[in-house]
Amino acid sequence: MKNKLYFLLSLILLTSCEEFLDVKPEKSLLLPETLTDLQGLLDSDALVMNITPALQIAAADELLPSPQGWNAIPEIQRNAFIWADDMYEGALVGDWNRPFEQIFYANVVLERLEQVQIKPNEKAWKEEIKGAALFFRAHAYFQLSQMFMPPYSTNVANEPLGMPLRDFSDVSTIAQRSTVQQTYQFMLQDLNEAMELLPSIAQFKNRPSRQAAFALLARIYLAMGDYPNAEQYADLCLEIDDTLMDYNEINPSPARPFQRFNSEVIFNANSVIYTFSVFPTIPANPELLSLYEEEDLRSNLFFAQPTVFGRVFRGSYMGNLFYFTGIAVDEVVLISSEAKARTGKSEEALELLNYLLSNRVENGSFQEVHGISDMELLERILLERRKQLAFRGLRWSDIRRLASSPITATELNKEIAGESYVLPINSPKYAFQIPDDELQRSGLSPNPR
Repeated sequence: MKNKLYFLLSLILLTSCEEFLDVKPEKSLLLPETLTDLQGLLDSDALVMNITPALQIAAADELLPSPQGWNAIPEIQRNAFIWADDMYEGALVGDWNRPFEQIFYANVVLERLEQVQIKPNEKAWKEEIKGAALFFRAHAYFQLSQMFMPPYSTNVANEPLGMPLRDFSDVSTIAQRSTVQQTYQFMLQDLNEAMELLPSIAQFKNRPSRQAAFALLARIYLAMGDYPNAEQYADLCLEIDDTLMDYNEINPSPARPFQRFNSEVIFNANSVIYTFSVFPTIPANPELLSLYEEEDLRSNLFFAQPTVFGRVFRGSYMGNLFYFTGIAVDEVVLISSEAKARTGKSEEALELLNYLLSNRVENGSFQEVHGISDMELLERILLERRKQLAFRGLRWSDIRRLASSPITATELNKEIAGESYVLPINSPKYAFQIPDDELQRSGLSPNPR
């Protein structure tokens, strides 16, 4: 059966949805037969399930290519950096296709769970697999929502600019776009069910847990601007484990200072590798680097020593070249702190902020933040969010959601290879265009331009 699962994985990875239909494999070769088979589908973390998009990292403001780097990267990646009108130029888009592969696998698992015969002592395992499939489906839709949908607001909530919602595995059935509200409600419903089925902490960090479901709910509610719920679920997550690493104890000598599956990681995931994420000629934006003060340990732990091109990011919680885009305690601490600051709980927000900073500054140099206004507190939390969560794939989502207020909005300006590019606040290009092949195949309505 293991070989059959690999066949299914390879088939989906190597073909588009339309090509998959053309192959028409014998159904009996593909259907998982046991809980072990279903668990195996969800454990395909390195191939499918724990991979996230990355073009939004190029679209944000964390990288600034050198002229040499600019000339070395493929056209689709350059187009993402500058928010080009025709970003894909007819190419297939993995950042769209991969999340839908994850949704397909999740749906296969959910459907087969209803038919698989289990032993009496396997009921809890079956429930955990169901919870994991629901989590993965919600996680995939969240990735899609932050790239291919407009930022959440009451103005667009009922517009048909959401994702095609698939709670079935039949790839021959075409789903049309839902409303923005329906997409978010779909994710929330999946996670509300998942959190009742998952263990508090997973056996392996590439698997979902109740703690991860709480954290993802907090992340989604933050994107929606629903701060009371963001606070509630962030705090539920932190009640399970709120431990932060003390960066004073991290050895800066290795090329990659952080270990994979370190103590802060709640759910492990990484972005797909693009040229821009590995070339030393595409360094971190100097403006981002300037935010770290001298006593801030993150400057040295997150970024390599400068070259003629600049400083490249090295601080991934993956412990390798891949950007860590999973969920970690540091993010949840910042979600809770921001949500509390926005709901009049300044003292609690400040306590969480100082908890983070006390573990990020050189021993003997930490000074508590205090005596600041509510607005200054929010600004500081958002600043620390930008510094701590650099290259997590979250900055684009933050730019989008923070544009709703003139106080926190950011106009993106880039100078690349002698050319200037500007993305105005609240640009329609906050939503990537639906890929060309999907518009043609499925007849989906394009995003406004």
